[in-house]
Amino acid sequence: MAQTWMITGTSTGLGRLLTEQLLKRGDHVVATLRRNGPSSTCSLNTASAFK
Repeated sequence: MAQTWMITGTSTGLGRLLTEQLLKRGDHVVATLRRNGPSSTCSLNTASAFK
């Protein structure tokens, strides 16, 4: 069963890595970030998160 996670600081580093891994295994992630840009979480392939 998929888990739902709330992760802060997901634009880079550990937060981004954790977010990527959780999405790959099918979990749901609510992610927050301070800056939005080319390396931000918004560039992740998260289409399945919005189904």
